[in-house]
Amino acid sequence: MAWLGRPDNTAWLLIFDNVDREYTSKCGDAEAFDVRQYLSGSDHGSVLITTRLARLEKLGESQELGKVDKAQAKAIFESWYKQAYSK
Repeated sequence: MAWLGRPDNTAWLLIFDNVDREYTSKCGDAEAFDVRQYLSGSDHGSVLITTRLARLEKLGESQELGKVDKAQAKAIFESWYKQAYSK
């Protein structure tokens, strides 16, 4: 946490992918964890949390994303691999 908060360390991205277990202090779920304990409190760097838990949107700016349809998936694949996808 000290490293994330250093003033000269401004170009970092911390990703929490697929946070799907709600943490509460009264929770008995051993697989749930509080992502807030990993937030440095600094005003630099970036944190990305992917989740289906609407309650986590209170931690900062949020953006709801929908499902990717087949045309979008094909476009993403082709942009990553620089070739046509023909299936």
